[in-house]
Parts: sequence; structure tokens; C-alpha cells
Amino acid sequence: MSIKSHRDTITQSDVWSDNDIVAQVQKGKTHYFDHIITRYDNKIFSYVMGFIKNAEESRDVVQIVFIKTLNHIDSFDCNKKFSSWIYRIAHNETMNWFTKHNQQKTISIDDISNAKDYSDTADASGTALEEWFQIELRDELSDALGELPDQYAQVIRLKYFEDRSYKEISKIIDKPISSVGTLIRRAKKRLLAIVLLSGKY
Repeated sequence: MSIKSHRDTITQSDVWSDNDIVAQVQKGKTHYFDHIITRYDNKIFSYVMGFIKNAEESRDVVQIVFIKTLNHIDSFDCNKKFSSWIYRIAHNETMNWFTKHNQQKTISIDDISNAKDYSDTADASGTALEEWFQIELRDELSDALGELPDQYAQVIRLKYFEDRSYKEISKIIDKPISSVGTLIRRAKKRLLAIVLLSGKY
């Protein structure tokens, strides 16, 4: 299936959710996939670039990611988060790139942090990766909590399992709100790295 742009033929509002768009693609209206490319191109490129460190090679990987995403779109469950699914594909294709180029790649915490930072630059709000994190937390990530240092595991449980605000967490752990934010960011990066290193991702 082609992923050629059909921007001129798309008239639907950009307020549609990812899953709304995917549902249209699953009905055979593949030109709607252009919305997915528009929304995720910079984010996926930045994520891949965080690992490969080469713009041309990263762009090739991103092209493969979108092709595979479109080719397997019918297998996506629209009751789940699309962002989680496409980031899985992106990560897998990035690792495939290292294999194809006969490069030994051990994913480290720094690698995950750098990839996250690149994506945050492309998407200042970090929305897509935040959604990905929250979805995976209920599955693979929750199993990895035991491998985190206590201070990190504590803030993750408070924030994502007990839905506590930064202000509440600040009072519970007796640290400034700014420190809470820093702890949560570091904890998320470490937790993501643990999952990737485990091979469960």
C-alpha cells in the first residue's frame, strides 16, 4: 500500500483523534493515513534519531515505520492507544536497523533519555510519549517497578497508580514540587530503559 500524500483530498477536521482516523483507514479510506503521517512524522523521526544519530538513516527508518504501520493497520485495536502502537513499531524498526548494519547496540538509560529528549524537542508537550508511558505502565512497565530505586518507584506509584497531584506528592515525600517533577522525569526514563533492556518491549 502506498503512503503517498493526499493532503489535497482530505477535508476532515484536525480535531479528530488518532483512533478516529485509523478507523477510517481500516474502512479502506487510506488517504486519511496522511493525517497520521502529519501528526507523527517529526515525533517518530526525533525518537529514531535519538538512537541512530544520523538524519538520513533515521529518515529511512521512519519511512519503513509508516509503511509497516499502514500495512498492518487492520490489526490495530481501536480500543487501545494508537501512540503506544506506533512507538512500538518505531522502536522495533530502529533495533532492526542496528541488526541489518551489523552493529552491536546495547540500549542504555542514556540512550532512552536522549531519545526522549529529542522527542520532547519535536513535541514540546511530550503528549505522545506521555500517552505511551501511561498505557505501557499498566502492562510491562508495572512489572519493572521493583527494579527502580525506592525514591523513583515511590513517585511513579503516587503519580500514575494513585493519581496524586505534584502538590500532594510534594507533601507526602517532603520535597519541593520542583524536585517532584525532576524525580518523576528521571524515574520514567529509567523505567523505560529497564523495559527496553528486558526485551519485553
